[in-house]
Amino acid sequence: MAITSFISRNVFCKLGDLRYFKRFHLYQGGVTIYGLCVLCLPLARSFTSVLAIFIVLGLTEGAMLGQLSLLVLECCGKHKVNQAWGYIIFFTGVSFGIGSPMAGLMADKLGSYNVTFYTAGAILIAGASIISLKAFVKQQTEDAEETESYDEELLVTEKLTVV
Repeated sequence: MAITSFISRNVFCKLGDLRYFKRFHLYQGGVTIYGLCVLCLPLARSFTSVLAIFIVLGLTEGAMLGQLSLLVLECCGKHKVNQAWGYIIFFTGVSFGIGSPMAGLMADKLGSYNVTFYTAGAILIAGASIISLKAFVKQQTEDAEETESYDEELLVTEKLTVV
């Protein structure tokens, strides 16, 4: 998984630089396929099938994480990217901290991890679907940025040195 993730980060970042590919669609496709792979994990019955799933997981992880920082910059602008990145890291940390114990609790109550994988995969696919609403939010953000740029002022200060 690490090898395929390394390769795909480089490949998908190069693809994102091309004008034929949109970073947003690469990211959304990566999240959707990642969710589908997580859904398929309980169905894997052999080492080969688990290996195939993890190779695809590595490829899609590179597609997602390679585009994430650039999409944050595109969505929030350079003045708010630090705050947005902080929120992303915070919520990622909270979900990692809560997710594992919750998965264990679900497995204890239900007697199997299958429901846990199905739930995680469904959440990823739902998240990929929700971010498709970005197209509707983006236009409002661009209008707000245009009015904001006219309000900016340049402050020039002159320092005099007396000998």
